[in-house]
Amino acid sequence: MEKYDNPEVAEEVYDSLHAWLGDMWNESFKTDSLPEKVEPEEDWLTEKRNSCIRDYRMWAGLDDDELITEDKIDEWALNRVSCNSNYDYNDLKEVLLSNK
Repeated sequence: MEKYDNPEVAEEVYDSLHAWLGDMWNESFKTDSLPEKVEPEEDWLTEKRNSCIRDYRMWAGLDDDELITEDKIDEWALNRVSCNSNYDYNDLKEVLLSNK
């Protein structure tokens, strides 16, 4: 127990941890550890929108070629997809109405 009260041991432990964290920090910035292909955010967002549109059409009982208009919006299906996909209700509604 006496060695834990020794300030020199505490400094050694601190220096060791500080060096380890520094190495970890520096390692995180090396580009050779990144995946070769990083998908742009736009591709991910497009896929998310397309997935929400497919889900909405399924829950609203619409065919793939059926046009979605303001008067045809199924509120229940819109709410379900919005909640399940974590997509803002109004943003999703805008995406559905702009999808031609």
